[in-house]
Amino acid sequence: MLVIEHNLDVIKTADWVIDLGPEGGNGGGTVVAEGSPEFVATIEASHTGRYLSSMLQIEPSNKVPIVKATKTSKTTLAKKTPKVVKTSKTILKKK
Repeated sequence: MLVIEHNLDVIKTADWVIDLGPEGGNGGGTVVAEGSPEFVATIEASHTGRYLSSMLQIEPSNKVPIVKATKTSKTTLAKKTPKVVKTSKTILKKK
């Protein structure tokens, strides 16, 4: 089924998105991005992608598992973790 839509709630649930642009009318007609909504959200030239990126929960592709972290390993991990990934610190206290 082909749907021509501007509602981002509909676009983010699509299997495949073809974003035409970069502008409307005479400034458009070029395929700016094509792919899954998650892929289109990564294309900086896509106006639709920029709006989709704020609506979609995109998992980073370079996940870092934390196993048996110690004071030393936390320092090493912090140096290897990309700055764009948000991290949190949890302190567990014994009862």
